[in-house]
Amino acid sequence: SLPIVGFCEPMDEAVGWVFLCIQGTFFFLIRLFFRRHYPVNSVTFCSTDPQDRRWANTDGTTAKIFGFVAKKQGNPCENVCHLFAELDPEQPASAIVNFITKVMLGTHRR
Repeated sequence: SLPIVGFCEPMDEAVGWVFLCIQGTFFFLIRLFFRRHYPVNSVTFCSTDPQDRRWANTDGTTAKIFGFVAKKQGNPCENVCHLFAELDPEQPASAIVNFITKVMLGTHRR
């Protein structure tokens, strides 16, 4: 699992720790009692912020922003976007994005 800080919903003001786990053919977002899963093949895009905008931490530091877009569960005509910020220097946004992209490519080849 990759511990990262992120937004659960675009307009949700509650920001906190989110664990992103990839198991088999699913991405899981886990936060306390909140758990959402996405089939890997529903994820259509993953990237760091192309404008290199940063999340402002309470200690004055900043963290790189990244996210993914997936087809909305129950309505494949709509998308949902999840945005995150780096938390652990050992797991930079670029490494997480590269890993997610490799998982996506591997699933789409099958």
